Amino acid sequence: MVDRGLLEAWLRAAMPDDLDLLVAIDDDACELFAQAGIDLSFGADSALVREERAAWAAAIAAGGVRLACGVDPAGGDGFIAMAWKDGVPFIEQVSVRRRAMGRGLGRALIAWGEDWARGQGARRVLLTTYGHLPRNRPYYEKYGWSVLPDTQRGPELRAALAFQRAHLPHPALRIAMAKTL
Repeated sequence: MVDRGLLEAWLRAAMPDDLDLLVAIDDDACELFAQAGIDLSFGADSALVREERAAWAAAIAAGGVRLACGVDPAGGDGFIAMAWKDGVPFIEQVSVRRRAMGRGLGRALIAWGEDWARGQGARRVLLTTYGHLPRNRPYYEKYGWSVLPDTQRGPELRAALAFQRAHLPHPALRIAMAKTL
């Protein structure tokens, strides 16, 4: 269980000028994927990077992005970006810098996202991830998430997963997951 007082001390709302900070945090976190043989280094002109930046900017504008800040509140150790797919809250992205991993920041960010979803009146939340990596599917399953079968995915979630599979390495390993709140 995440200490809610600690959670609030760590998190701040992201502002529009934080977009480059989100990209830097995600780029740092992606180094772990590289160590697992998944190269996620894309140029700024790639369709995937343009799509992510647009989605994160929209989430910031809607108040659905929180930054996890350590000692320096201006900096960022991690973030979560919440959006909507098929009328259901969707974790667009959650990333933590490698130097800040192992402190509960990722769990705190996900807990905030789940609380945000509950505050929107939602009864479940969605995400997409790689299914074969220990930091991904098994981590989420530990906290009550389950793989969402194709038959239970709405058109927006199917489209998001198809886009990811078209642009990310190892497309067959991308999965959708859900958690009942």
